[in-house]
Amino acid sequence: MNMKVGKLAAAALSACLLTAQSAQAVEFGAFGNVNLEKIENQAGTFALGGFDLFARQDISDKSSALVEYVIESGDGTSFVLDLERLTVDYEFGRALTVSAGRIHSKAGYWNTAYHHGQFLQPTIARPEFLEFEDGKGADFPMHLIGLFADGELSSAAGVFKYHGAWANNPQIDKTVAANDREILLTMNSDVQSNKTIAGKISFEPDRTPIQIGIYGQSSTYNSTSGSTPAGRPQLDQSILGVDLHANLGNLEFLTEYYSISNDDRVGTAGSHDVTDWFVQAGYSIAEVFTPTVRYESSNGDDSTDVFRNGTLFSRDGYTKWVGALRYDVDESNAVTIEYSNRNSDVNGIADVNALELQWSFMVF
Repeated sequence: MNMKVGKLAAAALSACLLTAQSAQAVEFGAFGNVNLEKIENQAGTFALGGFDLFARQDISDKSSALVEYVIESGDGTSFVLDLERLTVDYEFGRALTVSAGRIHSKAGYWNTAYHHGQFLQPTIARPEFLEFEDGKGADFPMHLIGLFADGELSSAAGVFKYHGAWANNPQIDKTVAANDREILLTMNSDVQSNKTIAGKISFEPDRTPIQIGIYGQSSTYNSTSGSTPAGRPQLDQSILGVDLHANLGNLEFLTEYYSISNDDRVGTAGSHDVTDWFVQAGYSIAEVFTPTVRYESSNGDDSTDVFRNGTLFSRDGYTKWVGALRYDVDESNAVTIEYSNRNSDVNGIADVNALELQWSFMVF
């Protein structure tokens, strides 16, 4: 994130202390947004974004806990309450912190820097293939539920950070139409003895505002019900990702690349590869205006890959341009206007042009 937004995030996470003792301090924060959306050939509409509530506390000298809920639109006329993060951790030292619960996966830079508060994002929309599990474009889970280890080691060359995850596998509800299916996270049960395994290594060179990361993940998708017995493996998915983030004065640069392998476990479709990537650049002007441009690409075999062709989920390859201009009204709210053009790889699907205006805020 740019330097000003980074300061705002730090302010939000350090505010609202209930007591003066740091070991018992509870930090509260909230994010929200209201949008005006106009998609080509559709009527413009106002939309309430999710209202993000989080709390964090140092529950001892070595332990802390965090909880995050989002209240968001369900069917367009009602609201649902989603638990997004719930963690407890114990810090043995800089080299090792052990935690358990539900986290944002460490895939890439975007998913770790920007959570559910859109006020912190340089653009209104996330990259489409990095949408959360209930999004129409999600190619893999953005959350994990399990046990985690993190740490960092310093050297003359810079700082090395690592992350390891042992987590529940995702599920697929095959009683729901493919166009409406979500990647489901198993909250309290996983029938597979082989769990999701994920890991990341990142490096921040000394005196250089650059962060480089490498991420890997292996999961098995299981069915909840439907044409196959509940709990039967449907798909093996492996992910290899790399990311590069740089803050070069007023210029912020970010790129992420993912190679995804989807291996059919039920039929004879075999293994298919998906390539997802984006490149993004933003420039801060007088710490008030920030224009940002992003190019996204998702490329896979939409006809034979069971993850994408309607057998399990329905996805299409695409390219997308996003241009946004953010105006920071003050340290607690911002107005962003964004234009996007999406081109599908599927013949017969027209380009989608969209214009969106957002007023986002944080409360602390």
